[in-house]
Amino acid sequence: MHVAVVGSRDQVSSCLDDSVYAVLATIENGHVVSASAADVHRLKDWDFVDFFRVHHVDTVICGEIAVAEQQRLEELDIRVIGGVVGPVSTALFALAEGRLAPDQVLDATRRP
Repeated sequence: MHVAVVGSRDQVSSCLDDSVYAVLATIENGHVVSASAADVHRLKDWDFVDFFRVHHVDTVICGEIAVAEQQRLEELDIRVIGGVVGPVSTALFALAEGRLAPDQVLDATRRP
């Protein structure tokens, strides 16, 4: 699974347009096997859709997302887990462990 978590100040961004970076990660067999950060602070609106497509992302973890952007991502077979609140690393590991759901507030004290 190729995942993008959009963030700002080590937290999942409240919305795509507020994102400063995206952590691009690969998850295999319940483990995060690679992760790197990409600068996205200049991207706006539809630029994110292209960014995720170009980076072969199949799952996006974010805060709020516009309905039109979410629909376009889903048309490209990119799963969106929106409304997530909490640390980027916690969100990644929660997804890898199968315990991340939309609109979830993550506990920062749990193992990242």
